[in-house]
Amino acid sequence: KNNRSIGRGYKVDRQEIVATAVALREWLETDHEERFQQQAARIETITRRLADLPHVTTRNLWPEEQGPWMRLHIAYPVERVGKNNQEIGAALKAGNPSIWVRPEGEGLTVEVHTLRPGEEQIVADALHQHLAR
Repeated sequence: KNNRSIGRGYKVDRQEIVATAVALREWLETDHEERFQQQAARIETITRRLADLPHVTTRNLWPEEQGPWMRLHIAYPVERVGKNNQEIGAALKAGNPSIWVRPEGEGLTVEVHTLRPGEEQIVADALHQHLAR
Protein backbone atom coordinates (compact mmCIF):
# COMPACT_ATOMS: atom_id res chain seq x y z
CA LYS A 1 0.00 0.00 0.00
CA ASN A 2 1.24 3.49 -0.75
CA ASN A 3 1.40 5.20 2.67
CA ARG A 4 2.82 8.73 2.63
CA SER A 5 2.01 9.65 6.24
CA ILE A 6 4.85 7.80 7.93
CA GLY A 7 6.88 10.17 10.09
CA ARG A 8 4.13 12.80 10.25
CA GLY A 9 4.08 12.62 14.05
CA TYR A 10 7.83 13.21 14.19
CA LYS A 11 7.97 16.53 12.41
CA VAL A 12 9.43 19.49 14.24
CA ASP A 13 7.84 22.90 13.98
CA ARG A 14 9.58 26.30 13.83
CA GLN A 15 9.08 27.03 17.54
CA GLU A 16 10.85 23.83 18.56
CA ILE A 17 13.77 24.54 16.24
CA VAL A 18 14.14 28.10 17.58
CA ALA A 19 13.84 26.92 21.20
CA THR A 20 16.52 24.28 20.63
CA ALA A 21 18.85 26.80 19.01
CA VAL A 22 18.33 29.32 21.84
CA ALA A 23 18.88 26.65 24.52
CA LEU A 24 22.06 25.44 22.82
CA ARG A 25 23.41 28.99 22.48
CA GLU A 26 22.64 29.71 26.15
CA TRP A 27 24.40 26.52 27.27
CA LEU A 28 27.49 27.27 25.18
CA GLU A 29 27.67 30.87 26.45
CA THR A 30 27.13 29.99 30.11
CA ASP A 31 30.02 30.51 32.51
CA HIS A 32 30.16 26.94 33.81
CA GLU A 33 32.85 27.71 36.40
CA GLU A 34 30.50 30.26 37.98
CA ARG A 35 27.62 27.77 37.79
CA PHE A 36 29.70 25.16 39.64
CA GLN A 37 30.81 27.77 42.21
CA GLN A 38 27.16 28.60 42.93
CA GLN A 39 26.35 24.92 43.36
CA ALA A 40 29.35 24.42 45.66
CA ALA A 41 28.21 27.40 47.75
CA ARG A 42 24.73 25.88 48.08
CA ILE A 43 26.24 22.60 49.22
CA GLU A 44 28.41 24.46 51.73
CA THR A 45 25.35 26.27 53.16
CA ILE A 46 23.49 22.99 53.70
CA THR A 47 26.60 21.26 55.08
CA ARG A 48 27.24 24.08 57.57
CA ARG A 49 23.62 23.97 58.77
CA LEU A 50 23.89 20.24 59.48
CA ALA A 51 27.37 20.47 61.06
CA ASP A 52 26.03 20.56 64.62
CA LEU A 53 24.46 17.12 64.16
CA PRO A 54 27.35 14.73 64.91
CA HIS A 55 25.42 11.72 63.61
CA VAL A 56 24.98 13.28 60.14
CA THR A 57 27.65 13.17 57.44
CA THR A 58 27.58 15.05 54.16
CA ARG A 59 29.52 14.52 50.97
CA ASN A 60 29.61 16.37 47.67
CA LEU A 61 29.25 13.60 45.09
CA TRP A 62 30.56 15.72 42.22
CA PRO A 63 34.29 15.10 42.48
CA GLU A 64 33.89 11.34 42.00
CA GLU A 65 30.71 11.38 39.91
CA GLN A 66 31.32 14.27 37.56
CA GLY A 67 28.41 15.42 35.50
CA PRO A 68 26.61 18.62 34.57
CA TRP A 69 25.70 19.44 38.20
CA MET A 70 26.68 18.77 41.80
CA ARG A 71 24.79 16.63 44.27
CA LEU A 72 25.01 16.49 48.05
CA HIS A 73 24.62 13.13 49.79
CA ILE A 74 23.50 13.18 53.43
CA ALA A 75 23.94 10.01 55.50
CA TYR A 76 22.68 9.32 59.01
CA PRO A 77 21.90 6.34 61.26
CA VAL A 78 18.20 5.50 61.02
CA GLU A 79 18.09 4.34 64.65
CA ARG A 80 19.32 7.77 65.83
CA VAL A 81 16.89 9.79 63.70
CA GLY A 82 13.93 7.42 64.00
CA LYS A 83 12.98 7.60 60.32
CA ASN A 84 14.45 6.03 57.22
CA ASN A 85 15.31 7.97 54.07
CA GLN A 86 11.97 7.13 52.41
CA GLU A 87 10.05 8.53 55.40
CA ILE A 88 12.11 11.70 55.60
CA GLY A 89 11.86 12.16 51.83
CA ALA A 90 8.06 11.83 52.02
CA ALA A 91 7.86 14.25 54.98
CA LEU A 92 9.95 16.85 53.13
CA LYS A 93 7.84 16.45 50.01
CA ALA A 94 4.62 16.87 52.03
CA GLY A 95 5.93 20.01 53.78
CA ASN A 96 5.35 23.62 52.88
CA PRO A 97 7.27 24.38 50.77
CA SER A 98 7.51 20.95 49.24
CA ILE A 99 11.15 19.82 49.13
CA TRP A 100 12.08 16.92 46.89
CA VAL A 101 15.15 14.91 47.76
CA ARG A 102 16.29 11.56 46.42
CA PRO A 103 16.40 8.71 48.95
CA GLU A 104 19.56 6.79 47.99
CA GLY A 105 21.50 4.14 49.85
CA GLU A 106 21.59 4.95 53.52
CA GLY A 107 20.68 8.59 53.15
CA LEU A 108 19.33 11.37 50.99
CA THR A 109 20.69 13.15 47.95
CA VAL A 110 19.97 16.80 47.24
CA GLU A 111 20.40 18.08 43.70
CA VAL A 112 21.33 21.71 44.32
CA HIS A 113 21.28 22.86 40.68
CA THR A 114 17.47 23.05 40.84
CA LEU A 115 17.50 25.56 43.71
CA ARG A 116 17.00 29.28 43.24
CA PRO A 117 19.18 31.71 45.21
CA GLY A 118 18.30 31.54 48.90
CA GLU A 119 16.38 28.27 48.69
CA GLU A 120 19.38 26.33 49.96
CA GLN A 121 18.78 27.83 53.41
CA ILE A 122 15.15 26.65 53.37
CA VAL A 123 16.29 23.15 52.39
CA ALA A 124 19.04 23.20 55.03
CA ASP A 125 16.62 24.24 57.80
CA ALA A 126 14.07 21.58 56.82
CA LEU A 127 16.73 18.87 56.69
CA HIS A 128 18.07 19.97 60.06
CA GLN A 129 14.58 19.82 61.56
CA HIS A 130 14.02 16.25 60.38
CA LEU A 131 17.52 14.95 61.12
CA ALA A 132 17.92 16.52 64.58
CA ARG A 133 15.43 14.15 66.21
